[in-house]
Amino acid sequence: MVQNIHAQVASNFYFPHRNEEWVRDSQVRRIYETENMDVDLFHFGNAAASQVFWRRDIAVNYLGRYFDALERRAPPENSFQDWISCCKS
Repeated sequence: MVQNIHAQVASNFYFPHRNEEWVRDSQVRRIYETENMDVDLFHFGNAAASQVFWRRDIAVNYLGRYFDALERRAPPENSFQDWISCCKS
């Protein structure tokens, strides 16, 4: 399984763009008022549309409960989502 996640890089992406209309229209105030992610997990939205921001180590620990091998990758070029690949033995 390859899972992309919003981690610190994604969270930190919004702060410098906090005055952009597209950020204010798509995010809750909490995400663009904080320069650095200061919590382990942040969720907002509802069942129809939601976003979750993780500290990368917390996401890896969580997925590690279900999968044996984990590989973490920083966001690829032109992206701000971390990738975690997992497999079950």
